[in-house]
Amino acid sequence: MYNPKKDFSKEFTQCIVTPLKAFGFKKYKSNNIIRLSSASILQTVNFQKSRWGGDSFYVNIQIIPLQFLQKSFFSEGGIRIESLTQYLEKNGRSSFNFSHQVNARASFADIRLSMKEKIIPWLDMLSTPQGILEFESDVHESQRNSIFPYYSHERLFSKAVKAFLSLAMEEYSMAEQLLLAVGRNQKDDTNGEMVFVRDKQYDFLISMIQNKDFDSIKTLIDSNIEDSIRNLKLESVAKYTVAEAPSLDGLATIFSKKRVPQQIPGKDGVDYHHMIRVHDKIGASG
Repeated sequence: MYNPKKDFSKEFTQCIVTPLKAFGFKKYKSNNIIRLSSASILQTVNFQKSRWGGDSFYVNIQIIPLQFLQKSFFSEGGIRIESLTQYLEKNGRSSFNFSHQVNARASFADIRLSMKEKIIPWLDMLSTPQGILEFESDVHESQRNSIFPYYSHERLFSKAVKAFLSLAMEEYSMAEQLLLAVGRNQKDDTNGEMVFVRDKQYDFLISMIQNKDFDSIKTLIDSNIEDSIRNLKLESVAKYTVAEAPSLDGLATIFSKKRVPQQIPGKDGVDYHHMIRVHDKIGASG
């Protein structure tokens, strides 16, 4: 007899963890799968049970560059899976159900297919510093908007993170400009107007760049990666190499494809709507 409290982990392992091993993912802590790219970009997918009770869960995705020192891991950060899928209408569901086994397997099948068709190609592109900076570039805003239909106005990475990625690429002028732009707007006490106040915590890095102390910069980046791996306990995670990441134009094409919703009969004759294809069998492992 299926028990949602006890059997969630079993279904998660069978329907998500095992079939996605081929893409470099492994289980991490309790309800996460992660992979670490050969360029030291950590990618995590978190299955977050609702904190309000009930048998529903959400899926959160993060891209975490280890070049920027990571001191701890917050599993539920990032963006929700529905912001990465254009299959859903704007009022589409953002949570998945596991109250019955048929619900759980249909939900996981939906997520698995979305991962393979859209999310993994997107993660492949964001597996290197170059891919991240290209995706975040203002030059490519139109492609980014087509990939993020609901969150296109948001950036995934702060200026500081992008500066460290630029340093890893030896793009020192870009890094300096980004570091000089790190700060926040605050009210001026004298006239009440909003003024930009620069964050000076990275002045030592700006000085290194201006003094062309590139060896020290490389040592710092390498040290950040090593310390991040240790802090997040990733020593046993093998690095994954993406064979060929899609371009932004290719991603926009992938994300523009739509799928027709299908109905999956639930317990007691109730129909649950899931955005899955007929050929993606419920409970299939691939």
